[in-house]
Amino acid sequence: MSSLIAGESITTQSYCTFHTADVICGIPVKDVREIVSDLFVTPVPRSNHMIAGLINLRGQILTVIDMMCWLGRSDARREGAGKFHLITDVGGETVSLQVDEMGPVISSDLYQLESVPKHIDHQIADRLISVARLADSLVLILQTDKMKEIRSIQTAAKVSWESSEVDSGNDQSEADQNTQEIQ
Repeated sequence: MSSLIAGESITTQSYCTFHTADVICGIPVKDVREIVSDLFVTPVPRSNHMIAGLINLRGQILTVIDMMCWLGRSDARREGAGKFHLITDVGGETVSLQVDEMGPVISSDLYQLESVPKHIDHQIADRLISVARLADSLVLILQTDKMKEIRSIQTAAKVSWESSEVDSGNDQSEADQNTQEIQ
């Protein structure tokens, strides 16, 4: 849907909002496949700190991105964090964005979208499209295309996972050799 304001064409878009640590964020509803909760996350040894682990969603193994870490807020971790998973496509791959709690769906025609404030950390600001002003807070509207950097993180997680399997295999071979030497 479009409306004209002072000669500009503005497209109305809905955003799925969520809380992670002490931050409220949103991503376009069109980018969210589904939302699930309370899934067991299997940690991936030696993976990037932004990778919470892997989940099994109806037989599909998905990389879980810890949104607190992605937003640089891992210092604000609290009990019960990361209970919800927003399943979305990033760079052609399906991933889970792990968040604390879900918020309402907001529409850009109801809430004023503003440019990213200058006082926000530049690493975070580079990942934002804009902010939406609510009655008592700001919603950081994330650039989902910036999440493509996670794709390289996913590759790192898979390499880490595969190398840990190789290391485990080497440890097993050494154990087998030691057993044979003892006999």
